[in-house]
Amino acid sequence: MEKTYSKVFKAATHNMSQCYRDVEPQSLSDILEATKVTCNSLVSEFGPQYYGFKAIKRAGYKLGENLMYDTFSPTEEVVTIVKNRYELLQHQQLVYNVIKVLEKNHINYSIPKVYVDQRPRRNRLYMNISLDDIKIDVDGSDITPTIDLYNSTDATLSCGIIFGAYRAKCENGMMIGETYEMTRIIHTPLLFTKLNFNLIYDDVMKKFGDLAEAIQKMQTVYINENHLRQLQKMGFNSMFVKHYNDIEESYMLNNNESVNKNTLWGLYSTATNFLTNYLMKKDFISAMNQQRVLYQFQNKILEEAA
Repeated sequence: MEKTYSKVFKAATHNMSQCYRDVEPQSLSDILEATKVTCNSLVSEFGPQYYGFKAIKRAGYKLGENLMYDTFSPTEEVVTIVKNRYELLQHQQLVYNVIKVLEKNHINYSIPKVYVDQRPRRNRLYMNISLDDIKIDVDGSDITPTIDLYNSTDATLSCGIIFGAYRAKCENGMMIGETYEMTRIIHTPLLFTKLNFNLIYDDVMKKFGDLAEAIQKMQTVYINENHLRQLQKMGFNSMFVKHYNDIEESYMLNNNESVNKNTLWGLYSTATNFLTNYLMKKDFISAMNQQRVLYQFQNKILEEAA
């Protein structure tokens, strides 16, 4: 079992980005400063054939474990080349504008995780902001609503917001709400005039209440092989589905869980752990899409069981 488990998770985490946990304000500032870029015309540097294009270059430093840092080599400095119409939105513009709204509304928050991808031709960031004034208890483990932010300055990912929940015991992220599960925002200075945060926040709080009810129901709904095949057909990771029993057993042991693996909650807990703590380190986009599939699957099964 351990060999199979290791094989699946080794594949999921090959070529990883960095993940920082329980990030304090100063550490967040260091991360955002390290991931800054510049965006300049290529004409003078590389010749007239690049007229109409810009080079995105790293202006910070390379982050490692425990926020240790190093300099980029000359071949690593250029992230990518984009057309002049590309509007650059630095990570800190997204992050600090959302934090500003939280603080203005006196909402207590913490930052459980920040993922940083500075691999070649990549400069992406994904972070969880936990809203700490609201908690529900599930099997002795607190779950809080979250605002997840994502952005790239490498032209591979639009910036945006996912509203969800965070389970402290196993550090799992969960998606909630169809309307705001992935609010895509293009790179534009008008970003925050388009985001009516207060209305969205009220709606998310309602959906967080719905999540608490859904979790109780998931613990009473039993799944079988047909359900797993259905999950795979909807687009969920085939290796996870194939080895679900082994993965679930190891997950429960590692996290001292006693969830019934044959319930929807057992599957959901194991799958969100796989996405949040493993696949997210390899590919933000894939993990977000898989979270969407899992959310849709969960709703479908609960509707059928009603």
